[in-house]
Amino acid sequence: MITLDKKRYANAIAKRIKALALDRQISVSRVLQQCGLPVNFINNMSGERGSIPAANSLIPIADYFDVSVDYLLGRETRKDPVKSEILETVEHELKGLGVADADISPEDRRVLIDCIMTHIETQFALYKQLKNQ
Repeated sequence: MITLDKKRYANAIAKRIKALALDRQISVSRVLQQCGLPVNFINNMSGERGSIPAANSLIPIADYFDVSVDYLLGRETRKDPVKSEILETVEHELKGLGVADADISPEDRRVLIDCIMTHIETQFALYKQLKNQ
């Protein structure tokens, strides 16, 4: 039987949410307000209580930060696994096109990949907007 240290797990979730808010330079209380969650949400996870939130509470936070619930739970180490997978695919395709490391400087390679990623992200954002209309 697998046992779960609920207090430690809940504290880790709270820390990850706080870190995401800090990265975005927004207060945790503002995030909770935007997600329709009570202001004591983080406090319930932190400290001695250590209560693990329900999935329906984590989904709006994950959507707000554009990360997976698994990322909030600490089961995923990358904030955006899809973006990481796309980046790996772009790298692979560049090699497949014969753009070897010797053919292009690391800086030019990074610029090229950034341009491709920006295009993909823009197209995905447009798709999400159209889908929500």
